[in-house]
Amino acid sequence: MQFGKQVLSHPLFVAAARSEFVPVAIYNNKKGRDAEILARFEEPAWNNPVVRFLDGKSQDLIPRKTGVYRLAALTERMTAALRAAHRAVPRWLGLLATEAAPHHAKAIFWTHCFWQGEVILGGLDGVARTRPVFVERREAVQVVYDASTLSAGRLAAVAKKNGFRRAPAGLEPRPAPPRDNKYHLRRSRYKKLALTEAQQCRVNAAIATKRPALPWLTPAQRDKLRHAKK
Repeated sequence: MQFGKQVLSHPLFVAAARSEFVPVAIYNNKKGRDAEILARFEEPAWNNPVVRFLDGKSQDLIPRKTGVYRLAALTERMTAALRAAHRAVPRWLGLLATEAAPHHAKAIFWTHCFWQGEVILGGLDGVARTRPVFVERREAVQVVYDASTLSAGRLAAVAKKNGFRRAPAGLEPRPAPPRDNKYHLRRSRYKKLALTEAQQCRVNAAIATKRPALPWLTPAQRDKLRHAKK
């Protein structure tokens, strides 16, 4: 039950399953067609969930593996399957790996203003989410990131280059007003989309720097944006 609610229901995973694959659910311990398919692929009738990636000839794109119940591991296999099929991995799917990373690190940087801080730091690969905060009455941005993708040194270097200074550990951040969160996103046509936190970071940064924001949107989100314009 938790596998379905906490892993298979993540919006970016759902989007990838729908747009990049043909999802098929086969139930165990059932008679009829389900039992026939299990037998065909040599899957036991009693089994924990197994996610397999097959090509058009019903051959495994990547080796079958059991015990893959964490979103990060499943995302890695999904990406590997796309590459094995010589398919491009969408940029928005890369955000799923960032959000699903098993361990996130945190850092707070004093910035010139919330908006600039979220644009510069929120646009970095590996950042899962940002939020504007006050630290000792000064404007700052809290960054949550995947340290396996974005090193603390790289993050600190980008911050320093832009005139930001890291706040000492132990200082208690106080949330900034909601109006200062993702300032550019909130004032754009993307504001009505249901974006994950990593998507919000990248779209907000793209808008502010006049770069394309569409690569961070799933096909369904792009369709909704097009219909909203009509």
